[in-house]
Amino acid sequence: MLPPARPLPLVLALVACATTVPDETTVRVRVTVQDSPPLGLIIAGPPPRPPPRRALVARPPHSPPPPPPACGATAENTASDLAEFAVGHGHSCARMGDGTVRCWGANLDGQTGNGESGSDRGPAAPAVVPDLAGVAQVCTGFSYSCARFGDGRAVCWGNNSHNQLNFSLTASCASHPVRSPLVGIRSLVCGAWHVCAIRRDGSAWCWGEDAPRYSPWRVRLPARVAQLAAGRRRTCALLATSAVYCWTVATRAPAAVTGFPARVVQLAAAEQFGCARLEDGRVACWGSE
Repeated sequence: MLPPARPLPLVLALVACATTVPDETTVRVRVTVQDSPPLGLIIAGPPPRPPPRRALVARPPHSPPPPPPACGATAENTASDLAEFAVGHGHSCARMGDGTVRCWGANLDGQTGNGESGSDRGPAAPAVVPDLAGVAQVCTGFSYSCARFGDGRAVCWGNNSHNQLNFSLTASCASHPVRSPLVGIRSLVCGAWHVCAIRRDGSAWCWGEDAPRYSPWRVRLPARVAQLAAGRRRTCALLATSAVYCWTVATRAPAAVTGFPARVVQLAAAEQFGCARLEDGRVACWGSE
């Protein structure tokens, strides 16, 4: 810390110049000394520099941000190639026009079929399921997937905790396609933990959570089956006679659903309710709200 400034004497000098003569110069000086008021400390330094002059640059016109990358799409997987689409609990699969299958999404149990498992985040873009060709239908369950071939065979991959893949498979999951226990399949549907199929003779069969004694069981229905719809624990069948029957995992006993104001042409099933599209364009639903 610097000491306080002391008063500095102010010296005023008055110089009077006399007339100069050739031989001598006479200078009279009168000096007056007086006390000056206290002065603050002044530190001299270089003079401040002027602020730099900045050239004005024209700002380019605002351009829109680039579009975000398209998730789950590649150049080789365009909408024109898509033949069928199936959505599971956290993953999706698509059947392409060339008979191959591509899956993406959650892959904890190998449900995307890419040979890997154990990850909640599987392929972000559709990945080809190896060794599948000539697929005619694809469906997805809670954490598994299935594909039906044109010759009536079917394969499934992913979670097998309820034997929905195959009863002879001792593992709880499979990251590659496993042959299903039924042949001669005309149509296939995936529930949460069970699979149901229509065989070429019009009969309906189920396995997985719906199956007693760990084997496919035939659903006892009064007529040939035209269509199946599977939900979490419910399955419904539209018969060739336009009658509708539904059953649950607990009962495994089909019960007729009646009271439709028009003929049923399509079914959909959820966990505790079902819906039907009618011939006149209306929709009728039943079950828990």
